[in-house]
Amino acid sequence: MGLASFVRTAFNSSLSILSAEDVTIGAETKKGVIEDIGTELFIGEGGDNTQRALRVSFPGNAFATTPARRAAVTCRGLTWQISRVDNGPGSLVIDLEEPERRG
Repeated sequence: MGLASFVRTAFNSSLSILSAEDVTIGAETKKGVIEDIGTELFIGEGGDNTQRALRVSFPGNAFATTPARRAAVTCRGLTWQISRVDNGPGSLVIDLEEPERRG
């Protein structure tokens, strides 16, 4: 067993311990570990706006194909948009933009 395979297996078996949540990309719903990575402040007409961002981690083999940047993602009752995809050998990490604030 290679290192990437070991990491995927360990990640898969730890999803419940890590409080993984349902995340839907396209027609596939998988368990992912969601982290709130903060808020960005945008100053423009009409005052200040903030944008929430989430980071979701999955085992590296969670999806049949790597999700595309700007694809719609549903989690926590909202539809988000993928802003970044990092498909490493053992895990897939995506960053999501808040739906109301993306530009």
